[in-house]
Amino acid sequence: MKDIKLVWEKWENVYEDDEEDVVDDDVYNEEMAEEDMEYQRQILVFNQPEYESQIDISKLFNFWVCHCNFNIDEDCVSIIEECAGVETLEIITRYRFRIAVGKVFQDREVMGEITEKITEYINEKNIQ
Repeated sequence: MKDIKLVWEKWENVYEDDEEDVVDDDVYNEEMAEEDMEYQRQILVFNQPEYESQIDISKLFNFWVCHCNFNIDEDCVSIIEECAGVETLEIITRYRFRIAVGKVFQDREVMGEITEKITEYINEKNIQ
C-alpha cells in the first residue's frame, strides 16, 4: 500500500497583473484618451457581462488547490462536496482539484477534514 498524499497550495490568479496595457507616452494623446473614456462608458452601460468578466475572482473566493498521488474518482468528489465549508469544487486533472472555502469557515479546518476523509476512503479502498 502506497502512502496517500494530499498537498495543499493557495491558489493565485497568475493573470492578475498581466492585463495592464503598455502604452507609449509619445503616441498616447488627448484624443486617444477621450476614445478610451467613451469605450469604457460603452462597456459599463451597454455590455455589463464584459465588465463583470474583468473582476478578479481570486478576490471573491478563498481558493486552494490540492495535489494528490491517487486518482480523484466520483466517490472522492462526493466526499469533498459533503465537507462543511466547501463552497466550490473544480476537478482540474485526475490528480488535482481546486476548492473555494466559504468566508465563515476556517480554511485549515476544511482542508484537514477533506484530507482526513479522503485518506480514510483511499485506505479502505486499497484494503478491499
